[in-house]
Amino acid sequence: MKGMIFSRGVTTGVAVILSLVFLFGMSWAAEDFSADFISKSSDPRDMPGQGKIYMKGNRMRIESSGAVTISNPDRGIIRIIMEQQRMYMEQPLQKAGGRMQEWNSSMENAAKKVGTETVSGLKCTKYDLESGGYKVTYWISEKISFPVKMEDRNGSMLLKNIKLGKVSESLFELPPGYQKFSMPSMGGGMPGMPGGMGTPTKQ
Repeated sequence: MKGMIFSRGVTTGVAVILSLVFLFGMSWAAEDFSADFISKSSDPRDMPGQGKIYMKGNRMRIESSGAVTISNPDRGIIRIIMEQQRMYMEQPLQKAGGRMQEWNSSMENAAKKVGTETVSGLKCTKYDLESGGYKVTYWISEKISFPVKMEDRNGSMLLKNIKLGKVSESLFELPPGYQKFSMPSMGGGMPGMPGGMGTPTKQ
């Protein structure tokens, strides 16, 4: 069986989701799905995250905190869409979440299979994986190409209200009339926003 795991600990909000989009080399025919996600952290600098996730094949759409993030591995890009500003940023996929590695047979052998549990309506295999004294627990279902739940000593991420199938193609396309802006190389805030260093460019 294959799935996806973190090579480091679980973080919060969209960050935890973006770190899952880097590779999706699943070996089974997982179903398209939509779900709510909730992430929590013990780090006071992190804000609890929540939002919606949609997957169609290997494409992913995340809606959280007023922004939409669309990952398209076939095109090798990630787009971050600011709906209120009608703007978007585009960057190569390999720069967006390089903490991922594929759950392969050697990693499955290294992990401890704890058992099976039903989480959010899906039957999952539960694994504990330790490295350097750091343990992360994963709940993986063969129904979807995404961990249903993850938990480490710093936080957790959970999918809820999972709906299989029937994800619209239009959710993964750029809305018409949006303006592209570039990512600043250092400092500042979000480009095109107060404190940002990026310059919007018409497309």
